[in-house]
Amino acid sequence: MKVHFKEYELPKKVEMDILRTLIKWDMPLPISRIAKEIGSNYITVRKHLKSLVGVGLVFSVVYGKRTLYKAEMANERIVILKQFLEAWKKCGVRRL
Repeated sequence: MKVHFKEYELPKKVEMDILRTLIKWDMPLPISRIAKEIGSNYITVRKHLKSLVGVGLVFSVVYGKRTLYKAEMANERIVILKQFLEAWKKCGVRRL
C-alpha cells in the first residue's frame, strides 16, 4: 500500500519574500504594505497570501474594512524559518 503525503513546498520567491516580511515585522500587515516591502504588486501578493493562508503559514485578521495578514507563529515551519533567518542575519549575509 502506497501512502502519498501532500507537502506544501515554497517554490515561489514571492512567497518566501512575504514570509520573510511578515516574520520581520511580527505584526499584522495589509497587502499594500507587504507588496511595497517586497517590491511586488497588490494582485500578486494577494494571490500568494491566499496560498499561504490555505496551508496555515499565515492567518488573516479583519480590522474594520481592512484585512491584515500575519505569520502563524504557532506553526512549526514558521518557527524554524524564523530561526534560520535570524541565524542567517548573524552570519552577516545581507540577502538569501
